Amino acid sequence: MEYPKALYRGSKEIYDTKIVNDLDQENELREINYVSFSDLPDPVVEDRSVTGTGSKTHDGLVEKLAWTEDQLETAKAELISFQNDVPAMKARISELQGDTTPLGATSGNPNPELNKETTDDAQDFDYSQWTADQLREELKKRGIKFKARDSKDELLTLLNGG
Repeated sequence: MEYPKALYRGSKEIYDTKIVNDLDQENELREINYVSFSDLPDPVVEDRSVTGTGSKTHDGLVEKLAWTEDQLETAKAELISFQNDVPAMKARISELQGDTTPLGATSGNPNPELNKETTDDAQDFDYSQWTADQLREELKKRGIKFKARDSKDELLTLLNGG
């Protein structure tokens, strides 16, 4: 027998290879099911056909894909909004580090959140110069539901109580 020589384990599609340099190494590997490539089994082909009615399965998958894409768009919008909100990022970092002190708190002003204007005071505010991401963030703060694909005009309408 000629050495070095390759021995294989697995199938002809997916296999592990070991190189042996003598008869002792070859015998050790053969004991743990290594063989010549030609002795490897052919890969098993699984039947992946869909059972049931094709149209119902297809429609369900299409519906689930659309829902998943909508969720992804919403998550992207939330991420972009969060990335553009530096105070929110700082607050989240503090939260993750275990710091419970409100952002911007000082010894003279231990709770800066009480000094912010309320949403009632902000009703007359002009949001038309805001980006769509900023509008989405404000809608989220107010608990107003919107769709990820809503246009800026639709978001402005929702924000202004329409």
